[in-house]
Amino acid sequence: MQQSLFELVAKQAELYAENSALKARVSELEESMRLQGSMKFESNAYWKVEDGRRDGPFCATCFDSSLKAIRLIDREGGWGECGICGKGVRFDEDRRPQRPPRDDGTSWTNNW
Repeated sequence: MQQSLFELVAKQAELYAENSALKARVSELEESMRLQGSMKFESNAYWKVEDGRRDGPFCATCFDSSLKAIRLIDREGGWGECGICGKGVRFDEDRRPQRPPRDDGTSWTNNW
């Protein structure tokens, strides 16, 4: 009888751990779906658009391959570069993304 009780407790612990892992995975997938729904591709990069506000630009290569929103680093001459995969993105001057003003109304130090 004690053997059966011990087996039940062990099985309960196993099921609890599995349930916790599954809940974490569901949360990851829900976040991934939310992120995918908020990302828009424009001018060779992804931009996160939520509540009418645009944030970015993010690397298209990293987002398309692994759903990771990696911010591009501003480089001279209309270039952006990913700090993870190293891909460079050239923005046409007439289509170069412009950063929206900061929440406090001031401009960014660089001209994205």
